[in-house]
Amino acid sequence: MVNRILIRIKVLQALYAYMLTQPDKSLNKAKKDLQTALEKSYELYFFLLQLSVDITDVQNIKIDEARNKYNATEDELHPNLRFVNNRAIDRLRKDEAYKEFVKDHRVSWHDEPIFVRLMLGKITESETYLAYMAAEEITLQDDCKFWMEIYEQILLPDEDLRSQLEDMSLYWGDEDVDIMGDFAVKTFKNIASENGEDIIFPMYNGEEDAMYANELFALTVAHLRESNDLIDYLVQAERWDAERIVFMDRLIMCMALTEFQGFLSIPTRVTLNEYIELAKNFSTEGSGGFVNGILHAALGQLRAEGKVVKP
Repeated sequence: MVNRILIRIKVLQALYAYMLTQPDKSLNKAKKDLQTALEKSYELYFFLLQLSVDITDVQNIKIDEARNKYNATEDELHPNLRFVNNRAIDRLRKDEAYKEFVKDHRVSWHDEPIFVRLMLGKITESETYLAYMAAEEITLQDDCKFWMEIYEQILLPDEDLRSQLEDMSLYWGDEDVDIMGDFAVKTFKNIASENGEDIIFPMYNGEEDAMYANELFALTVAHLRESNDLIDYLVQAERWDAERIVFMDRLIMCMALTEFQGFLSIPTRVTLNEYIELAKNFSTEGSGGFVNGILHAALGQLRAEGKVVKP
């Protein structure tokens, strides 16, 4: 699912690109680029899930090769098939929504056989794998827990995986991997629940989230002048040097001011926390404290003027 944290990141990146390329880049083109970025992030969710499926397939091939080779050992003739018969993977393969997306978007790791074998090796050498394969009896929940731990402990923190994904798409940064990786883990949690509901997360959590990105982008652009005027006023009032405000800080604060005033369902504390984190992660070392100070001052003024009435 493309959640609001990731949406804010993508909107910030789209605003940055749009402002740097004006007047060559039209607003409509910028909106289309934003939508593409969000769709590619959602596609990453399926690539991360498909990695577990393709890793399983490669292990199945290795088992067959070992079983059919000349002078196969007893272990090779009668291998432990628990990993390749994992019921969570089987449930994922059979999910209609999953199958449809994977087919339509050609989600596959077949073009990266060396990388898939590398990831398989890291899994089969892990204590998590050894404990899973040695357990006397396992349930569907155990199968799901195994893959949840593999993602959390091995795949998602792995620098080789992150480098591979970055090579596969310019749209896939660390923040995409972190967020979509979390949803991949939650997908196996959905399988474990056996509640009969859909296991695949939709791209957006409802119509409001689907509209949020375009509205945030368009409203921020429409109110850039007044937002910057307020920022400059507060910077002067606090006796900060306006010329030392980095461009990214301005964009982050303009987005936050837009969200304060234009999105009644989002509490102001959520907006404050999220945009301060954006400043810490995407701007300079001291940006978090600076953005924090300006946004709190701006919120107080906007409340006094009746422009922000939500909690």
